[in-house]
Amino acid sequence: MPPELPESLREIAVLCGLDAALKLAAVYGGTEIFIPVRPDGPSAAVLRALLGEHAAAALIRAYPGHRLAIPRCVRLRRDQRDQAIIDAYTHGAPVRALARQHGLTTRQVRTILKRVPDAGSVEMGWQLQLF
Repeated sequence: MPPELPESLREIAVLCGLDAALKLAAVYGGTEIFIPVRPDGPSAAVLRALLGEHAAAALIRAYPGHRLAIPRCVRLRRDQRDQAIIDAYTHGAPVRALARQHGLTTRQVRTILKRVPDAGSVEMGWQLQLF
């Protein structure tokens, strides 16, 4: 379980799985959701479509009729994005392409890459291959 995961979402992750909890945060983060009482009702169908049958049933069993505040998980999503940028860059993706892909500026991508000690050396390695 990622340490950046807020406690309320951590509880959902234990019940439904981390993927289901992260889907809830991505779709409903920053809002409250109503958990239906019955697992076969129309509002439960939305949860089943998003989370899958088993995860939705577990959430409904645990919190029937409750309103759950779903955190945005900004730090966790940012950390995951940054790690994806670092991984892609170390495998040869250009900074400009990463910036476009993630909706960032090239300066922001370079700032992210500076946090990793050996990411800069990857760029130097690619440049040395040119000569």
